[in-house]
Amino acid sequence: MPTSDNITLPIVSEIVKIVSPESVLDIGVGTGKFGFIFREECEWKEPYRTGFSNIRMGHWRTKLDGIEVCPDYITPIHKYLYDELYIGLAQDVLPAVQSYDLIHMGDVIEHFSKPDGMNVLEVLYNKAKLGILIVTPVGKYPQEGTTENPYQEHKSVWSPRDLVKFPWRLSLKVRGRQWIMFISKSKELLCTLRQERRRRVLRGYLRRHLWYKMLLRNVKGLVRTIHS
Repeated sequence: MPTSDNITLPIVSEIVKIVSPESVLDIGVGTGKFGFIFREECEWKEPYRTGFSNIRMGHWRTKLDGIEVCPDYITPIHKYLYDELYIGLAQDVLPAVQSYDLIHMGDVIEHFSKPDGMNVLEVLYNKAKLGILIVTPVGKYPQEGTTENPYQEHKSVWSPRDLVKFPWRLSLKVRGRQWIMFISKSKELLCTLRQERRRRVLRGYLRRHLWYKMLLRNVKGLVRTIHS
C-alpha cells in the first residue's frame, strides 16, 4: 500500500482547520491517513460545547468521500472514516460525483501526465466550492508502477508555476521536499490563508509535529491489529 512524506501533515491540518469545510473529497486515499486528519479537524470543531458522544461513524457532521484506483488498498479503516468510496480512475469517477467544499489531492497529481493532470484540475475547479488542496513532491521523484498497481508510476513534476491559470492560489515549500499548493475559489479565503500562514500554519507545524508522530504510530498499530 502506498504512503507519502509525513512532513506536510501538520500544515495540511492547519489549512483544513482554517478552510473549515463541511464536505471533502479525498482523491487517492492510500493508507487513509488524510482521512484521519479531515475527521480530526472537521468533526472536533467545538468538542467542549457539543460533546464527543455524537462524533462517531453514523453521526459524522462532515461529508467525507474518497476516490481510490486500487480496490485492494481499501480496509475496514477506510470504510469507517469515509462516507463513500469510489473505486476507479479519478478522471472517470469525477463527472459523476457532486460538488465539495474542499477537494484534496495528496501526492496524487504527479501520477498523471501533465495534460491529463491539467484536465483533472479544471474539472476539480468546477467541482470545488472553497478550494483544491494539492500536495506533491518538489522536483523529479522517480517512481515506477507495480504489478499490484501500475498507476503508482510518477509521470510528471509540478510546481506553483503550473497553476498560473487559476487566479487565487497559495504555495508553500516544506523543507525543500514537498509542495503544498492551495487553489482558492475566492479572494477572501486566499487572503485569510495568507494572513494566517505565518501566525498559525507555520507555528502550528512546529507545535504539532510531535503530536502527529504519535498519531502515526497509533494508526500503524491499529492497521496491524485489524490485519492480524
